Amino acid sequence: MLCSIKVQNFALIDQADLSFHEGFTAITGETGSGKSILLGAIGLLLGQRAESKIFRNNDQKCIIEASFDIDKNAWMSFFEQFDLDIEDQIHIRREILPNGKSRSFINDTPVALHILKVAGEWLVDIHSQHGQSLIGKRSFQLEVLDMAGNCESILERYRQQFDEWQNEQTQLKKIQEQRDQWLASVDFIQFQLDEMEKIGLVQLDVSQLEAEATGLQHAEEIQSSGEKIHHMITHENGLNAQFNVLISSITKTSELHPVLASILERLKSCQIELNDIASEAADLGGDIENNPQKLSDIQEKLGEIYRLQQKHRVQTTQELLALQEQWQHQLDQYQNVDDQIETLIEKVARCEQQLMVTGELLHQRRSEAAEELSSLIIEKLQTLSMEHAQLQIELNRQPPSLDGITDIRFMFTANKGSMALPIGEVASGGEISRVMLAIKSVLSLKKSMPVLILDEIDQGVSGEVAKKIGQLLQSVSHQMQIIAITHLPQVAAKANHHFKVRKDHSGERTITIVESLSAKERIQEIAEMLSGQTPTASAIANAEDLLKV
Repeated sequence: MLCSIKVQNFALIDQADLSFHEGFTAITGETGSGKSILLGAIGLLLGQRAESKIFRNNDQKCIIEASFDIDKNAWMSFFEQFDLDIEDQIHIRREILPNGKSRSFINDTPVALHILKVAGEWLVDIHSQHGQSLIGKRSFQLEVLDMAGNCESILERYRQQFDEWQNEQTQLKKIQEQRDQWLASVDFIQFQLDEMEKIGLVQLDVSQLEAEATGLQHAEEIQSSGEKIHHMITHENGLNAQFNVLISSITKTSELHPVLASILERLKSCQIELNDIASEAADLGGDIENNPQKLSDIQEKLGEIYRLQQKHRVQTTQELLALQEQWQHQLDQYQNVDDQIETLIEKVARCEQQLMVTGELLHQRRSEAAEELSSLIIEKLQTLSMEHAQLQIELNRQPPSLDGITDIRFMFTANKGSMALPIGEVASGGEISRVMLAIKSVLSLKKSMPVLILDEIDQGVSGEVAKKIGQLLQSVSHQMQIIAITHLPQVAAKANHHFKVRKDHSGERTITIVESLSAKERIQEIAEMLSGQTPTASAIANAEDLLKV
């Protein structure tokens, strides 16, 4: 229940501090007096976007705050989800600064704006004049039917399954598109891979091949150098012979000084190394063969490697090998893609089967609720002087969508003997107002509803119908708090509490004032609504009669 609301520096309201009570509260005032400003303030408090024109004084911030009595147990999950203090009352405050920035609080804890919206959906149901157009929309009709049939838990399960089904379909479509792309390029990838594998790049050592090619290309020069080295060391006057003479001469004197002994040992070591060099040089001629065919084969392999490096714009064989591995991975993926597609097709089919089972259960629940709901709405309409009104809730199956497999149409006629047609096409404004009111009153009996705020729900009606609307609002207010903005004295007279909105032009600027009316003031206000600003004695008597005074 809304307990109080305080508005500061909002539109034409300088300051308003209102207390509300259980039951039915009427808000009246002349056209243009600012009745809907209160509605705008509540909407702003519950998360609507703020505009710069909201400020009465552009140098001061706008503050809107309200307190609601709540069932603490029912709100436990909300408090826990958003880490808020658990209390028996919820206090909401929103401050909008002149620079456009805003701050929001729940029980004095700062919160994001979207949390206010969540709280607002639990606290207040605002039916504005714009809401009349909702009645012909499929989404609104389904929402009403689901509330009446307590279908929310089944609908939630269905939506989870629908999301899963769509996700699997998206994955299937994505991999099918990948397969189509791969089909266009797989032959080219296979060609490049075959080209790479043909030269056996994995088994080749390019550095070794380059060295071997150099050796074969200069075989004669290498052999000649080896022979020359061997000859210069081993011929009779070569280096080895000279070392023999030198070692022999030093051997005789090496015992005379330790340095000479050391030099002798080093010379012997050098001679051993020199003989090894001669031996290797002699063998060099045997290792290096003059083989033009082998040279041609190696040069051909190296040429192919260099060509591939240039073709694929890489510098090393390691980069070529990385490309080869990448192509092989792509081909492996393609080889597995049909198995993946088959698996996904099976998953999509399973998800769709589960979805249809839940969708059928939801459709059956809706079908059961539709007959009862239409009967209750017709019953309420008859109390609103629509004795011949008929409302048929027509349900048909449709392909799965986010809100089920049910297509719905409210088929309506207000006249005896007329064919029922879609309500948005045939109902007048006054008829739609009464149907909406009937729907709200039925739902209030079916489940716990938030505060219901009605902005001229009685638009387009008058006389006895207006009186019956007032009676219905009074009846519904036994189940929930009703706040109605109205121009009709018959409706306002049925309220338990009454606020009047008026403009005050006494100061430099016009302001809107909201006043709580006493019993005597209500008589005057109802009389003015009946006959104008200077009500006649008969209007006052009529007002007293309406108010049962």
